[in-house]
Amino acid sequence: MTSARFQLLPIVLIFLSITPTAISAATPREELEEMDNRYTKREFRDQICSGNKVTVESFLSAGMDPNTTIADTPVIISAAIHCGQVGLLEILLEAGADPDAKDDDDRPALFHALLVAHEMAALLVEHGADVDAKFPDGATCLSVAAEEGNIEAVRFLLENDADPNVEDDEGLTPLMYARKRKHEEIVRLLSDGGAEKLDDASERKLEHFERDAQKSACARNLKSLGFVLKSFARENGGRFPRVDDVKGNFMLEGAALYPKHIAAPQHAFGCPADSGFNIETAFRLRKNSSHPSSAAGDIHVDCFTCESYIYLGCVLRNESEGLSALTAYESLGPNFIDAASSILPLTRSVPEPATVPVIWEWPTNHEGGGHVLYLDRHIEFVPYPGRFPMTEKFMEALRKIEPQLSDDCLPIATR
Repeated sequence: MTSARFQLLPIVLIFLSITPTAISAATPREELEEMDNRYTKREFRDQICSGNKVTVESFLSAGMDPNTTIADTPVIISAAIHCGQVGLLEILLEAGADPDAKDDDDRPALFHALLVAHEMAALLVEHGADVDAKFPDGATCLSVAAEEGNIEAVRFLLENDADPNVEDDEGLTPLMYARKRKHEEIVRLLSDGGAEKLDDASERKLEHFERDAQKSACARNLKSLGFVLKSFARENGGRFPRVDDVKGNFMLEGAALYPKHIAAPQHAFGCPADSGFNIETAFRLRKNSSHPSSAAGDIHVDCFTCESYIYLGCVLRNESEGLSALTAYESLGPNFIDAASSILPLTRSVPEPATVPVIWEWPTNHEGGGHVLYLDRHIEFVPYPGRFPMTEKFMEALRKIEPQLSDDCLPIATR
């Protein structure tokens, strides 16, 4: 009997030695494979975005970093926040995700959360997010919310002790941004929340900033118009649009671009510094007596006017050529380019395009000059009076030709 027990022992030992391997639980990575999920960063992001809690937890158990980034943006921003996955955002934060993570443009996660759901913003703050985290230009989320008019975001940030007096790199505070955009309710919230009253120096700084912001916005308008004109020319044999057929309306022919090439002309054709330009009424019919198929208040191509910008549709390089073109325009009308062989239409093939102005401002928009878009699509702020087309003689000649607009359209307030 004794020898029999000893004979069985090796078998028992072998059984005991193999049993743990045979019955051990699958590893987290094996579990992922069983669910047909590859252990990759992109799969991790996709599972977060899809809201698959069990799978995401398996990724974390398998060692996936909760601070994983794809294209330099952390998954808590690109997936959890942008996809509105509140529960998974909390899981990632509990697993060690950085509540102050920033995207590839160096914008904080809190900024993104405030755009999606304040519940997410609250989670970030609960996990230690800095409510005064800065953007590359030194602005905080409170400054951005104040400028954009996001009342609820401003209220949330102030309730969570955001500093209303932080200055950005331009020296501007949230209150100054709210004042700039005329968000009166936000101005009140900030003032009640501890924002310091603007002194004379701050008021001057704000005025200076507003002028610079208007100039920048105006330059962006012309830049976008440059791309629009390029697109039009590509589809029309290289030729640019004609000037409007209403005499004195130095604007490109609206029907050539709207709505195919430009969907919101009121944003592109108006300079924000133009005192007579009103984005709510610009290029809209004030009545429809001559346009019965449209309604009063509709944007209409007949109402695209040279309120802020000037376009003639021909090649002009100096004051002499400009004045000659206006003489031909007065005598021949808007078809002056076709009727006068000496005046060349704007095309993509014109030589030395960097010297040919295409669209330019009335010099009354900004103090000291105006922007000019050239044929090569570069933009310059040219002093007034200065070089062509910002010469006194040429601008006065333009002003003397009165626009003969339909009564259905608003008159041009400033020129």
